[in-house]
Amino acid sequence: MTPNIDANKSSVSSTSSFSSTIDFTATNKVFKVVNKITELLKATPELNPEEHLDWQLDDVLLICEEAIQVLKTDGSSALLRLGSDSLKEQWAIFGDLHGQYNEMIQILKRFTKDWLMRHEEGLDMKYLFLGDYVDRGNHSLEVIMSLLIWKINAPDQVFLLRGNHECSTVNQRYGFQSECVRFFGLFDGMKVWNKINEVFNYFPLAAIVKDKYFCVHGGLSENLVVVEQIEHLQLPYNLQEGSSCIGNDIVWSDPDLSNSVHHFKSNPKRGPVFGYNAVDDFFSCNLGLEMIIRAHQTAMDGFWTVFDKRVVTVFSAPDYRGCCKNMAAIMVLRPTDPECILQFEKCEDGKVKAHGVVTLD
Repeated sequence: MTPNIDANKSSVSSTSSFSSTIDFTATNKVFKVVNKITELLKATPELNPEEHLDWQLDDVLLICEEAIQVLKTDGSSALLRLGSDSLKEQWAIFGDLHGQYNEMIQILKRFTKDWLMRHEEGLDMKYLFLGDYVDRGNHSLEVIMSLLIWKINAPDQVFLLRGNHECSTVNQRYGFQSECVRFFGLFDGMKVWNKINEVFNYFPLAAIVKDKYFCVHGGLSENLVVVEQIEHLQLPYNLQEGSSCIGNDIVWSDPDLSNSVHHFKSNPKRGPVFGYNAVDDFFSCNLGLEMIIRAHQTAMDGFWTVFDKRVVTVFSAPDYRGCCKNMAAIMVLRPTDPECILQFEKCEDGKVKAHGVVTLD
């Protein structure tokens, strides 16, 4: 059950959504590049702060274009509907990663070793990422490119939602643009930065998993009554920072932790704040949904819950920005058992180790 980022394995596993869009003869170059980068990623589990993989401009642009084509096979709606009633299907949900490549790789390895192999062997593992792949950390390029490679190789196993940092006006300020320019130079760096932001426009804004879990980077919007409003938004979607539209609100909003907001309150520095009654209203208008799973805010324990555990925040970047000393978490949706949280902590030597399992019941 190790996450499948092997291009050779995926090329012989012809899922209908993948093979239907690919002319294997015409895309031989794509698969060579995918194979090359996959092997590079597998051989580089750790990078020094100022070190990067040996990215080639043409390879990065080719992968981005191929990722767009694969993302299109998930449909043109900004809302994904995922999951089935299969008793073998399990979901791992990740929060913010923020360019922390070393930690992301270590968490995936620990997850595979400590959870899948010991507890859940034989299940169909799916992965959902809630956004904020870039900015803040030193290796945004490695994080987003490795996830795009994984999506290309396993399009029905990996799903990538959009966070507020997958917006050009945000990631030009908080590190991603500068990282691209430092590595590739001004002209080519801007070309890479623009192309990856083009890919972000094809990332869905939200997902409903197993008809029960509403997954999104931020949360609710005062303008959002029924999830079909998101479903009617079409990809590619141009995210407009600072606007009050549904698309922008749901990647920026936060739940109220002060118990002073019942419905919604504006917060010009981030996004709308939503309260207990707003969650009540949302579930009343969207029958069947029972939990909001979101990211967007640092959590010292890797996660936290509010509003009678109906809103769960998951944060997957341990020791965020090298100073927060927070744990990271993955939320696991199991077929029959209650939802649970896997916690990870970063040690002083930089290694990540499993910390514990918390059941949400």
